[in-house]
Amino acid sequence: MSRLLSTKDINFIKTLLENEPKKIKKIKIKDTSEDSRILNIISLSKKNNVEIIFEGIERIEAFFYPREMEDINFLEKNILFKQAPLIVILDHIQDPQNFGSILRTSLGASVDAIIIPKDRACHLTPTVRKVSKAASEIIPVIVVSLSLIHISEPTRPLYIAYAVFC
Repeated sequence: MSRLLSTKDINFIKTLLENEPKKIKKIKIKDTSEDSRILNIISLSKKNNVEIIFEGIERIEAFFYPREMEDINFLEKNILFKQAPLIVILDHIQDPQNFGSILRTSLGASVDAIIIPKDRACHLTPTVRKVSKAASEIIPVIVVSLSLIHISEPTRPLYIAYAVFC
């Protein structure tokens, strides 16, 4: 984790604090704020030992370590061992707004991983991260060659949702 990104989206910051607080390096907050959502973020930050800096900025800004896309080895080592993993496989989803919305919805559905093809698909762009409201930082996005997407008869429950945009 070396590269830092920033966001001023309060919902993004709240979601990240609730799910992956270790990804946040620091949060800058306006010197005085009576907004209940900001006060909630301050409380969550203190609870999770996230550095808070009070200074004369516009409202709020968080600096976080972004999640990078994973490969098929990550899926095999970290996801497939689960009792009944829920995996979403996407193909031809090229619009960053759509991909961000799918990520956000997948977080609400407790999806364990999203698989996308290396070609003909939108990857983790700034727009995807913004629209996903931090779901892109929580759900692993696995990039594979389409020839690698082969689902055989599992010996245990494996739930897969497959979406194609034509």
